[in-house]
Amino acid sequence: MTSLTKRNIPATLLSFDDVFSYPQYSLQGISDWDAVAKLGSKNIAALISSARSNEQSLTGQIRELKQQQLLLSGKSGDDIKEMAKEFENPTITDIGVPNDSWSKDPEPLDAASKAREGGSTTFNMCGWCKHTGGGSCRYSYHITTTCNLLGDASPETRFNTPCLLQSKTATEIADQVTRMEDEVALLLARREKVRDGIKLLQHLKNGAQEKPYLISLRPHDMFNVGDEVMVYVGNWKESDGSMVKDGVWVPAIVVFGYRHHDGCVSYQALFPIHTNMSNFEGRGGGAGMSRPEVLLRSEFNYLLEAVQNNENGDLGFVGMWLGNAKNDLEGFNK
Repeated sequence: MTSLTKRNIPATLLSFDDVFSYPQYSLQGISDWDAVAKLGSKNIAALISSARSNEQSLTGQIRELKQQQLLLSGKSGDDIKEMAKEFENPTITDIGVPNDSWSKDPEPLDAASKAREGGSTTFNMCGWCKHTGGGSCRYSYHITTTCNLLGDASPETRFNTPCLLQSKTATEIADQVTRMEDEVALLLARREKVRDGIKLLQHLKNGAQEKPYLISLRPHDMFNVGDEVMVYVGNWKESDGSMVKDGVWVPAIVVFGYRHHDGCVSYQALFPIHTNMSNFEGRGGGAGMSRPEVLLRSEFNYLLEAVQNNENGDLGFVGMWLGNAKNDLEGFNK
C-alpha cells in the first residue's frame, strides 16, 4: 500500500478504528485497506464522507475543551461564585414526580421552572447550567446530569444540586485544566490519524471503478422515483404459506411512498407479485435501506455479471458485498 504523503505513515499503521467512528457497522465484512481499495468509487466516497464527519466531531470536541480551559484557567471556587452572580439562583420548593414520568425521579413542578431557559442557572444550580453533561431531561432542564467541566471526576447531580465548582480550590480547578490539556493533545493526535485516513481514501478513490453500494454505506436518498430496480421475492409467502415466487428476482420501478428519501424505498413491479390488490393491484412493495432485496438495475447487473464471468468477473467484491449484509436478516438467505 502506498505510504501517506505528508507524514509518510504506512497505511498498515492505520486501523479502521483510527479513521471511522463505527467501522464495525459500516465496514462489516471488510478486513483491511487492500479490501477497501476494491470497493469501488461510490463506496470509497461514502467512507470519505464518514471520515470527514469524524474529523468534524473531533474538531468540535477540541474546540469545546479549549474553551473550557480558557474559562477555568487561573480560577478558584471564589472566582466561580463571582461569575455565578451573572446568572439565576432560584429556590425551588415545588418538587415531585409528574404523572407521566417514566423514571419516577423527583423534579420541579412549578411553572417558573418549566419556563426557565437552559443556561440560566450556570455556576449556581445544575438543572439549567450550560455546562451540564448527559442525563435525563424535560423542558429546558436536566433532572439528573453531570458536570462537563469536571469530566469523569463529576458525580451524578440533580437539577437542584448547587454548583460543585464553587467549593473547589484553585489547585483542584488547575488539575481539571491540566486534564483538559491532556485530552486536547489526545484528540489532536486522533484527528491527525483521521486526516491521514482521508488522504489514503482519496488516493484509493482516484481511478476506482464504480461498483454497487455496500448495504451499510447506502445513502438515505439512494433510490429516486423512476429508478429501475430488481426486487427479490423468493421468500414471500401467501397467507396459506405457499410461496408467491420461488427464488425469483423481478423488475420494478421506484415510486413515491413511505419515508421516501428517508431510509426506505417503495416500488411497483411490472406484474403482480402478491395478492394484496389494494397495493398497486398486487404489484406494490417496499423495503428499508438496510435490506438487500432491492437493488438498482445497474447494481444487479454488475453483481450478476461478476458471478457469471469466470475469467474477468469480480467475485471478490461479490463476497465482500454479501459479507457486508447482516447475518440475522429475517427472510433473507445470503
